[in-house]
Amino acid sequence: MQMIQILWERRVFFMTCLLEHIRISLTAVVCAGVLGILLGVFISGHKKLAGVVLGVINVIYTIPSISLLGFLIPFTGIGNKTAIIALTVYGLLPIVRNTYTGLTNVDAGILEVAEGLGSDGRQILLGIRIPLDHQRVSQHGRDDHCDGRHCFLYRRWRAGSCDLPWHHHLQYDAYGGGIGTDCAFGAL
Repeated sequence: MQMIQILWERRVFFMTCLLEHIRISLTAVVCAGVLGILLGVFISGHKKLAGVVLGVINVIYTIPSISLLGFLIPFTGIGNKTAIIALTVYGLLPIVRNTYTGLTNVDAGILEVAEGLGSDGRQILLGIRIPLDHQRVSQHGRDDHCDGRHCFLYRRWRAGSCDLPWHHHLQYDAYGGGIGTDCAFGAL
């Protein structure tokens, strides 16, 4: 009862913090979405770079969040800019991976027909690759926003609020699923 009273008395403060958190998260999701889709489209057209880019993003993704924040603070200071950069970096992997996989797994026969009809690379990308695999490409919002790194502060604060154990989230992500989906909704 005392907790509810404190929340009610300081509701303006808590609402301000909630809105700031939402703004930071949405900014990071938009930045990761734009950068990730552009990078995924780029490496889908340059197969030699795909392994290198995905490897670098995978390595960055394995860095613990507190270490990345500790690395960024000397360069960007303590504040929203550092949080947005860290969340954007962690949001890149699922977006780049899904974009690359989606754009490269279009049936080769359909692409051959399009080339035979005289379509150029841009027309094939916009008219064939993206529309044929729009489900995977449009899946970014769910995977990126529900990614475990985006609710890492909530995980520390609300330990045990997730329906599944931690290792299930990690295994689920290894097979292309959205890591932390239950945690994101449970933490809010």
